[in-house]
Amino acid sequence: MSAGLPACIVLTTQEWFDECFKRKCTVFHFPVNRSPRGVSRLSNGSICLILARPRPGAPREEWVFLGEFTVKNVRLVEGKEFHVYASRSVTVEELPPPKPGESSWIIEFKSLTRYRRPVKKAECDVRTSTSRKPLKDWVILGFTFIRPEDADKVVEYIRNLADVEMRKREVGARPFGEVLEGIVARVLRDLGFSVQTNVRLPAKGDEVEVDVWGFKSVGGSQFRVYVSCKNWDKKVNRHVVDQEFGRVLQLDYMPHLRVLVVKSLTKPARKAALNNGFFVVELGEKASTENSQEVYELIYSKLKEIFIGITPDKIKDAIAKLRSAIEDLEELM
Repeated sequence: MSAGLPACIVLTTQEWFDECFKRKCTVFHFPVNRSPRGVSRLSNGSICLILARPRPGAPREEWVFLGEFTVKNVRLVEGKEFHVYASRSVTVEELPPPKPGESSWIIEFKSLTRYRRPVKKAECDVRTSTSRKPLKDWVILGFTFIRPEDADKVVEYIRNLADVEMRKREVGARPFGEVLEGIVARVLRDLGFSVQTNVRLPAKGDEVEVDVWGFKSVGGSQFRVYVSCKNWDKKVNRHVVDQEFGRVLQLDYMPHLRVLVVKSLTKPARKAALNNGFFVVELGEKASTENSQEVYELIYSKLKEIFIGITPDKIKDAIAKLRSAIEDLEELM
């Protein structure tokens, strides 16, 4: 999930999802002449959770979250121009396309994902900041908008239920190449952050993949943490640090804290990292499943020192200063 963006739930059918996944479709269209409340507020990077009825007339307790997709664009399409999107969409009996004289909202999307384990709506106890009831009791008629301040919480909750490996959060169960990212993610979660790993975030003209992205609400604002993990045998050199700094500057949502976790750095690289505002954690050894607990404790102690030393007022002040700096930079561009 991209930080600071709204999310949504779309209700469809098992038939639609299976056919869409099979054909690799990239367009979702809503029933004709309907205006789903909040759909126009979705933007590039928003996550849509796909809730499906396993069969027509299935009771709500049997509805399941089958997967998700990432929004690219949202628009209202007239029936006479829908043919442009028809080959990229799925038409089922319950969801016919718009005809001339009719219109339909569409979502162009990417990254359609099927969950390893479908999640029954009836087992979802997550709540938003304004909901009186948990998700399992929500009345979902076709589309449900989820506000930015609640989006990450709801999306991560569903993902964790859908993926047994994510629920375990056991570093030792991860592939070797993701060991360090898994340890850092666990540290940030234990420090109260919502976390995404290997996530692609909106950037200037494209997307940037981030190893670990953490975020939490502080005084009504979102505090964001960018972590780059270099679990390499060799030392990280100056060129790599410069690349990381450039990647950060490209992000649409600037982090308030940037962290570099490595086995070791060359002297020029260490100087460049500190000069560019990175908090550096040098492990002294490569992270593995065998030393994961020791690595966890080291990273936890280093990051905890930072957050203990930063009061909520200082965090809010940092957020305000970053906003002002971004506005000044945009005026110069």
